[in-house]
Amino acid sequence: MNKTIKSRTKEKKINTITHRKKILRMDTETTSIIFCQSMKVHR
Repeated sequence: MNKTIKSRTKEKKINTITHRKKILRMDTETTSIIFCQSMKVHR
């Protein structure tokens, strides 16, 4: 019983970490896209 709970919490932690990484990646992608567009506009 205790073991399953521990492994579950571990999975949850890993999931949140990967989720955060995904969000971060999306953020950087959107910023880079916006940056590129703004550079084009400035030119």
